[in-house]
Amino acid sequence: MEIVRLTRTFGRQALRILATALLIGAAAAHGADEAASSPDIARLAAFGRIVDAIKGRYVDPVNEEKLYAAAIHSILTSLDPHSMFLDADEYRLLQQQTVGRFGGIGIEVRKAGRFIEIVRVRPGTPAHDGGIRAGDLIAKIDGVDVAGMTLDQAVERARGRPDTPVTVTIIRGGDSLPRVVSLVRATIHPPSVQADFLDSAYAYIRIRQFTRRTPVETASSLGNIVATRGALVTGLVLDLRDNPGGLMTAAVDVAGLFLPSNTLVVTTQGASRQANMTLYAPRDPDASDDAYDHAASLAALRSIPMVVLVNGGSASAAEILTGALQDHKRATVVGTQTFGKGSVQVVIPLGDGTALKLTTARYLTPAGRAIDGKGIRPDVIVDGTIRSADASAVPATDPAQIHDVVDRTHTSAGVEATPIDNSSLPKSGVDTADPQLQRAIEILSHASLRS
Repeated sequence: MEIVRLTRTFGRQALRILATALLIGAAAAHGADEAASSPDIARLAAFGRIVDAIKGRYVDPVNEEKLYAAAIHSILTSLDPHSMFLDADEYRLLQQQTVGRFGGIGIEVRKAGRFIEIVRVRPGTPAHDGGIRAGDLIAKIDGVDVAGMTLDQAVERARGRPDTPVTVTIIRGGDSLPRVVSLVRATIHPPSVQADFLDSAYAYIRIRQFTRRTPVETASSLGNIVATRGALVTGLVLDLRDNPGGLMTAAVDVAGLFLPSNTLVVTTQGASRQANMTLYAPRDPDASDDAYDHAASLAALRSIPMVVLVNGGSASAAEILTGALQDHKRATVVGTQTFGKGSVQVVIPLGDGTALKLTTARYLTPAGRAIDGKGIRPDVIVDGTIRSADASAVPATDPAQIHDVVDRTHTSAGVEATPIDNSSLPKSGVDTADPQLQRAIEILSHASLRS
């Protein structure tokens, strides 16, 4: 039996409506007499009596709506750590993360004592045009002091619908008084991909998280690499460290940039027919597909030596991509054991701005390896300090709280591609403080000598 809609008001009336719906459904299937003794109805009646007892006899006053909300929360969390009820704010944040765009002012931030420190200002955004700089400290947003806010709360207050006003009070070193900057929010497209050259021969791609834009951004970055260096590129490092996952289909599409089309990437196994899927690397993009206008030139990159960097912060969709490249022997995996989050969640909108997130399947790599609770073991183990997460518009997230979403919509062709972003990558040679990256360079060097 399927419950189509769930309202946010979990009161006695909602319970009675649900019980009536169950009764009607049972009566239709088994007859009215059998429905009257249905175990489901008996359990609902017992639950109602428990709520009545709590309301009537508990030592302190009780909010009935909170009781029902807590009951739903407990039901879902008893299943696994990833199934949950999303209220309107949580559902909206999830949509922003997976789509890869939101209304904001274009800054990356982190908590700095009583203030919010601006780590980076993206060019061409309201913050950039308004004169805000990296290193500025945010003291207030719309006149509200940030000292009492968490980083999440401050980010949420700075965001909003595009074309709406927001004021930011900043403190800048050398100024005697705070500055109040009035801005108008715009649609922000934070890049999920960064790219650069480690030296003249090796390219570097870092994927922070898998959103709907990630396949296009990755193809564009790889295309720029080919256009810049061409045959001079003899090795590629794909950095998935501290990538908490995201959209499963985005990881499959990215795999298609490194594997031949129709190569098995991942299978899912669940209780229902819809949950059982076999996903393959997509066909090579059509020449008329503007979003992948560089992809036709990427064939050469499918044969050069490749290293994938992972660590304990690499989870879910990042593990899918890593497992596929490892099983097909396309890349050498370097780093430490990945997180081991190998389950699929579907998001079921409930019609009132809220949603249900439910685990429906688990992943298997092309070789049939289970990821959930086990992770991916690198081919070459190299210890390294987990890098500090980017203080981005969405603060750093525990991989255990990232939930891969089945998104059956292919990345749209009209999405703007992101050029190579050089802001936080090595400018030349190897970062000697990064032993995992250094080991990747050594592996690529040896592979080049053998070829």
